[in-house]
Parts: sequence; C-alpha cells; structure tokens
Amino acid sequence: MAEGALRGEGHQWARSTAGPWQDFVQFRLKLRRGRIHLVYRLKQTGRYFIGFDEGGSSLSKQYWPDTFMEGLASSATPHSLGDWHQVEIVGQGARLRFLVDGQVEWEYADPDPLLGGTFAFETLGDTVAYVDDVLVYGPAPTPTPTPDRRFTWVRTGGPLGGLGYDVRMRPDNPDVMYVTDAWAGVHMNTDGGGSWQQTLMGENINAVEFALSNPDIAYAGSSDAVHRSADGGRTWQQVSGGENGWGPPGVRAGFPIDFQVDPRDPDRIFANNYGGGNFLSTDGGRTWTVASKGYTGAQVRDVAVDPAAAGRVFVAARSGLFVSTDGGDEWVGLSYPLAASLEWYVVAVDPTDSQHVLAANNWSGVILQSHDGGWGWRPVSHRPGESMSWRAIAFAPSDPATVYAGTFDDRWMPAGGIYVSHDGGATWTPANDTFSQDANVTGLAVDPRDPQVVYAATGNHGLLKTTDGGQSWTVINQGLPGSPTALSVALHPSAPDVVYAGLERAGLYRSTDGGATWQPSAAGLNPEASVSDIAFAPTDSQVMYAADRFSGVYRSTDGGMAWTPIVVGLRTRAVNALAISADGQHLYAATEGEGVFRLDLSGQPPQPAPTPLLPTPTSVPIATPPPVPTVTPSAVVAALTATPQLIVFPPQPAPEPQAKRGICPGVTVLSLALVGLLLYRNNMGWIQ
Repeated sequence: MAEGALRGEGHQWARSTAGPWQDFVQFRLKLRRGRIHLVYRLKQTGRYFIGFDEGGSSLSKQYWPDTFMEGLASSATPHSLGDWHQVEIVGQGARLRFLVDGQVEWEYADPDPLLGGTFAFETLGDTVAYVDDVLVYGPAPTPTPTPDRRFTWVRTGGPLGGLGYDVRMRPDNPDVMYVTDAWAGVHMNTDGGGSWQQTLMGENINAVEFALSNPDIAYAGSSDAVHRSADGGRTWQQVSGGENGWGPPGVRAGFPIDFQVDPRDPDRIFANNYGGGNFLSTDGGRTWTVASKGYTGAQVRDVAVDPAAAGRVFVAARSGLFVSTDGGDEWVGLSYPLAASLEWYVVAVDPTDSQHVLAANNWSGVILQSHDGGWGWRPVSHRPGESMSWRAIAFAPSDPATVYAGTFDDRWMPAGGIYVSHDGGATWTPANDTFSQDANVTGLAVDPRDPQVVYAATGNHGLLKTTDGGQSWTVINQGLPGSPTALSVALHPSAPDVVYAGLERAGLYRSTDGGATWQPSAAGLNPEASVSDIAFAPTDSQVMYAADRFSGVYRSTDGGMAWTPIVVGLRTRAVNALAISADGQHLYAATEGEGVFRLDLSGQPPQPAPTPLLPTPTSVPIATPPPVPTVTPSAVVAALTATPQLIVFPPQPAPEPQAKRGICPGVTVLSLALVGLLLYRNNMGWIQ
C-alpha cells in the first residue's frame, strides 16, 4: 500500500469539503475486495455514482432521497484486484467520460444533467479499497481582459420601461418607497421618488411589503423565494424557497401578487399568489401553510380516479399535482422534488396498482413516475424536443406494462409523435412512422383486448391508428369534417371497433368499423362543441359522458346516439377532463378556472380512501451523506496527503433519506391567485 493512501473498509464515506467542481477528477485506486462507488457532482439535489468492481464499471444517478436511474452506462472491462489503477472522471457539461488506465470504458450524455457539486468515495459492504494521489480540477478560469479605461459607459436612467409589479411606501416615512420589477429586482427610494437604488437583484420579484408595527421589517418575494429585511429593505435575507420554490410541503406557491403583514405581528404574513393561492406564515416567512379554504380558481387539465378507491382522486393542474382521499373535500399537494413545478397537464394511474402514477408538466418537459402514490418522483423520459412536453398517457388495459405517451407543442405545432414503454413507464422509445413522427397528440386510447392497437387524437393530423404497437400508423379521417383538430378519442369497452372522437368546434363523431369511416354522434350536444374528453360508465357501457370546453358535461344512455346536458351545479362549464370511479357512481370533472367538480350518481358521496403515511419534507427535502473524514484540496487542485499518513474510515452508517412530516390541510387545486374548496349541493347536481 502506498504511503498516504485513503483506506475504506465496509460501508463508509469520504468526501472533500472543497469545491464545487464539475470537470475533472483523477486518482489511483486499488480494490482489495468488494465494490466502491465513485461519487461525482454530489450536491443537494442528487449525485452521480460510478460502481467500480472486479467485473467492470457502471454509471447511475440518484436524486435525493431515493429516486435512482441505474445503468446509464456500463463496461465489462475487468479490473484486477490488488493492483493500482489510474482512474479519471471527465465531465464537460452534460457529457461524462470514464477512463481506467488510460482507456475509455464508457461515455454518457445526460439529457438532464447534474452540474457542479463535489466528489466522494463510498465503499460498500464487504469492501476494502485504497485511494491515492487525488487531483481535482475545476473549470479553467476565463482570463478577464483589461478594460480600455479610455471608454466608460454612463447609465442614462431612461427611458421609461420595465415590468413593474408592486410599489410600497414606508408607513412611518412615505418618502421611503420600494418598487419591484421583473428585470430589475427591488429598488429603494428615500426622497419621495426622486432617485432609486437597487437593493435586491437576481430574481423576478413580484411583491414587496413593510410591517406596519415595525417598518424596519420588510418582505419581498418571487416564485422561487421569499426574502426578509430587518433594516428597512436596505439588505435582504432569503428565508424560504430555493430551487423548488417556496410554499407548504407538497405545494409550489407560485408568483406572489401581494403580501400583507399583520399590523399586530411583523412575523405574521399573508401571501396571495398567481398560480398558487393564499398562504400564511407565522414565523417571518420561513414556513408556510395553506390559507384558502373556501374557494378555488384552479385550472385543472387532467383528473384520474384510483381504480380501487372512488374517493382517491389525482389531478394535474397549472398549480401543481394534488391528491384527495375523500372525493375532493380536502386536497394534498404532491409537488415534491422532483415534481416541484407548475403547469401540469396529464396524470395517469396504473389500473392494476394505484400506487403507480405517471405525470408530466410543461416546465420540465419529462415524464415523472411514482411508485408510492405520488409522494416520491423519478424522471423516466427526456424532453421530446425544444418547447415540447407530454399531453397524453394511456396504460393498455389488457397489459398495463405497456404504456403509450403523446407529445405536445404549442397550438398544434408539429411535435414529437408517440412513445411507448413496455416496462410500465420506466423507459420509453419512439413508436412512430412518417405519419406520426411530428404528431401533436391530445389524446390516446388503447384497445382493451390488444395492447398493439392504439388510437391517437392529434391537433395536426386528426385521428391516427396503429395495429402493430406504433411501428406503422394510418390516418383515419374519412367522414370527419375538413382538416379535423381532434381533442379526444375513446373506445367502447365491450366493442372496441366502436370508436368515438371529440373534435375542436365540431362536436363528437362515432365509428363502428375501427375508424375506417365516421358519422356524427352529436344529437343534443352543442353543435360547435369542443369535446375535450369522453368517459364510459364501467357498469353499463351504453352510458357515456362527454365534456365540452364551452357548455359543460353531457350524458348519453344509448351509446352516444342522443345526449342530455347534466350541468346543475356545474358553475364553470369549461371542462377539460372527466374521470369516473370503478363502481360507476362518481364522476369527476376538471374545469378551467374553478377546480374539480364531482357528480354523485347515487346521491351519496364516495367512501374516503385509506390515507397513507405521508412524507414530511421541508420546503426542499434532501438526504445528505453522514459526516465523514474529508480530503482537503486547494482551490484548484486537490492533492491527497502529501506526507506519509494512513487515514482510516471510522464506522459510519449508510446515508438515510431524511423523512419529514407534513401535509397541507384544505389545499385544493390552485390557480390564478385562487385556492380552496367550496362545497355545495344542488339536488343530484355537481359538488365542488
């Protein structure tokens, strides 16, 4: 063993306290037995780790606490035990390269890379390993050219312009004012508006407020963070938020439109948010609770019911992902990392496993998967293209391991077509030909008998059909008006050759030959309906429901030949999606602007579903490795122990996810500064 080597035995950690670095790590490694993880770009959100053992190497990625993406790259090149190996990890942005003894073992380009962070060594189980001569290089500093001091710019102070959000006067001295601006942060004025000085920059600050009882206390907020000042706004401290925004656990609060500070208590602050709702803090903005019971303005884009429990409902809204276990009386946010985003468009529940949920939003543009009912999330896809996202996800009823997903871009622009997964959504591959490869997909329906037969509603090609799992597609628009914009598609559950297609501004059409020909099926419907969704009663397939984005929900009892509006109590008629419970007794409607409505067909509300043990994250839940001995490098190059010294890992437990408890009482789907739940009943009408 070389003098000065770092020795690890059992399950232990060692990491450097310096950094962060993101480019190049080099060291010598001797493995006596077992396996070691070479941890790269270790940071609050996650890490890469490279498994190294006698049989080869492999790259995996972990998002804290327990979301793993394994086998991203690998090599079966053997590594002799007991010999020193020269190891290099090279990162160039999203591209990673791993070399052993000068030979490249693998390269990997990450579509969603972790950037920055430190490095560490983690020995596993029955492992003995030695590390020596550690060198770490950060990004090469960019030489700063000496400015030509003969030329100096002067800020003119104009003309008028900007994107201002808020203005506040100090209550005890109205000559002191603050304004917020999307581009310029917070500016302070002390002479009644004569001149301004920037005091908070780097964020799109939407709201600012003084505390009346102590005007030295001030607050400023963006969608990412809340800041507090104790000196009248001259300096600021971030008190909540960060990479995943701020708000109660499981809720991304959105963009603050206004702050109000309790005139009796400078630490009690109320926030009204665009895209979120109302929130209350009683500790100076550090933690938040929902304060919106009683109303909602949520723009809900999709809704799904637990197949085993009529009271458990998942929704995808512009304001986040939410779940209710009592039919919509109370809602709990599911926007935990890595799902702490706004602008959600689709959520789907595995018909055989209600803990298995897939969802997607416009912010990240990837499909996320949960195996614990939405409390923990893992990205399982890439963004299908610049500005693209996912709009439709459908499990195959006869084989839920087969899942299809459709891509979407703005207003019927060409998108990326259809993708398929054969492992329940864990991995995805394109399922396209020349007809479908640019399809902008709004809806999918899979034949209940054959997972290879799929229908796709698209904004730019009308209706498409495949009978071979996506290898080839056929345009099936014969009998549809003009160049149809299809919004939805559904198959008769007991006669799958009977197909229904909802069109934009053209109503509903029906096919009895698998889409070869179409006839109108809209008697009683709004003739210019934009039929956004179609649902069948599970207990009687002749009973159907159709949603119109302008006139509400319709019901048919004869397989779609005639329709009757069912809108009593449905105050908002702009309906985006429908979902019906497995017992056929409870119909849910997702609306554009007033949350979720429920229709109890039996006149009785659903039984509450069992409430699972909830996670208890803080605003940014992370798991961190335990305190460990550190390698202390210089600012640019880290060299391990120049003088002879043996460093032994003391016994340490493996890092554990840090579970933290908390839910959001009374949260409903949130949107446009409105949140909450308004309950009312009107005979057999809708309940919100």
